[in-house]
Amino acid sequence: MRRLASTAALCFASVAHAGPPAGVDVVREAEARIDDLRATPRDETPAAPVDEATFGALVFEMHAAPFVAERRDVLRAAVAGRWFTSAQVARVLDAFPFSSDQVEAVRLLVPRLTDPENAFRLFGAFPFEADRAAVRALLEARRPAP
Repeated sequence: MRRLASTAALCFASVAHAGPPAGVDVVREAEARIDDLRATPRDETPAAPVDEATFGALVFEMHAAPFVAERRDVLRAAVAGRWFTSAQVARVLDAFPFSSDQVEAVRLLVPRLTDPENAFRLFGAFPFEADRAAVRALLEARRPAP
């Protein structure tokens, strides 16, 4: 919680000194850090993945949201305390029309994977090498050092 508060304080201090154009980027960066802190499990052992009924409700709510930002909000709310399989993450990606939003969804869900050894299945959702490279980097950052 202290890291969250200090990140927020850093964000506001940076906005005050940077001015509006640069401040917007600082706010976005701070929001991404806060999301990372919220989504990163703390010494948790992966539990069973979310059950199919709950997952189906999540996918339904995401597709029902008219805007991508709302879909991301639904996903962020669902991530807390839940674990997902690689196959479920691949299904979530279908709710996002743009690859940048899909990469963002992977960023939110990678820390909550129950089967990171099957994450190679996610690459099929990305037609461009740059997006596959971004997903690869997220997956590699998740792995513990050998």
